[in-house]
Amino acid sequence: TNTTVNLFDFLTNVNDFTGSWILPQNLVLDISNPMAVNFTSVSPGIYQLEYVVMSNGVCPNDTAIAIIEVFDELDVELVNSECSDDFTSYTVTLNTGGAALNINYGTVTDLGNGLVEISEIPIGEQLIVNAIDPNTFCFAILVISPPNCNCPNVEPPISNGDQSICEGDDPVTLSVTVGPEQTANWYDSPSGGTLLAEETLNYEVTESTPGIYTYYVQTESLNPPDCFSAVLTPISVEIIALPSGNNAILEYCDNNTDGLIIFELAEAEEQISANTSYTYQYFESMADAEACSNPLNSTYTNMTPGGETVFVKILNSVGCARIVELQLVVLDIPQFSTSVNNESCLNGSDGTIEISNVSGEGSVLFSLDGINYEEVLSFDSLDAGSYTVYSVDDNQCDNTVDVEIIAGQELTLDTFVL
Repeated sequence: TNTTVNLFDFLTNVNDFTGSWILPQNLVLDISNPMAVNFTSVSPGIYQLEYVVMSNGVCPNDTAIAIIEVFDELDVELVNSECSDDFTSYTVTLNTGGAALNINYGTVTDLGNGLVEISEIPIGEQLIVNAIDPNTFCFAILVISPPNCNCPNVEPPISNGDQSICEGDDPVTLSVTVGPEQTANWYDSPSGGTLLAEETLNYEVTESTPGIYTYYVQTESLNPPDCFSAVLTPISVEIIALPSGNNAILEYCDNNTDGLIIFELAEAEEQISANTSYTYQYFESMADAEACSNPLNSTYTNMTPGGETVFVKILNSVGCARIVELQLVVLDIPQFSTSVNNESCLNGSDGTIEISNVSGEGSVLFSLDGINYEEVLSFDSLDAGSYTVYSVDDNQCDNTVDVEIIAGQELTLDTFVL
């Protein structure tokens, strides 16, 4: 059935809903909203899903396992529907596959081999059959309209398949197959619904909001006219929401001072989305991203000195995509000049380093050990020797300059005459 499942119902004691679901390789499923997942198109089988809450390095990641078994859909088929001799009631024969039944009218007789006869149904009433498989607990609801006693039995349409599209895609057309000299009518409910389209085998879906939409199709006979199938065939379309994502920025410091940087584009993925089930592709232009042509390697050197914008295509597990922008920024490193006052005398420890012509983002701090930084423009009381002046600005970009303080002179008197 086209119902949704909350994956968290398969776990216990969940206190953090910010984690990520990881699918096994043999399962293609839209888990953008894990609280409403549609398993309709999933093949029967047992699937192991993982739910991971990241620890951010403090403790080990917390992982839970959800074992989900998908069963075949319960199929209850109308085999025959016929009027009583006096036209006051009708009888239907169903193939239930052994399902337990709950009905609103009639008397049930088990014919064996999965066949059931329901008789004495008032001719003016619809029969509503609620069936449940006693082993899998899958259920089905069948609504059967009373037959036109002047008509032959008309088979319901055969669905040409449910459809799924991504949000924003072109409208999809659903279709059914009927017999010769027959057509079809489309409704929004299996019983007493609004007629959406008549005498057509195709229906163009007009909904655009993500969700599951089910339509119900009835066969209409053209010869003889005004004869209809007692059962309407359901056919559905799922409109899948696009993956969510944000524009992002990667900022690298221009340590080579040429405006070009080797960017690791994948580092932006945490900014773009916290959903770890998404995959990402990178492109130089929006046109390339839309056409999915000329993808970039995730290790990328900007073509324009100083930075540029690339485009990121985010794909969910079923291939629906959203495109966001990734701004690549090459940050200038701090620049400065130095001047040195050497020692005046040997071991005088009075050397100084003066700093000038400072440029950088925000406050530029300086250090002689690369550990302890200060907002200063000079260092004094220095011994003779080699020094490295370290700098860092508000962008955490850094630069260094090597300087040397020359030892002071030593004055020696060989002779002193008075």
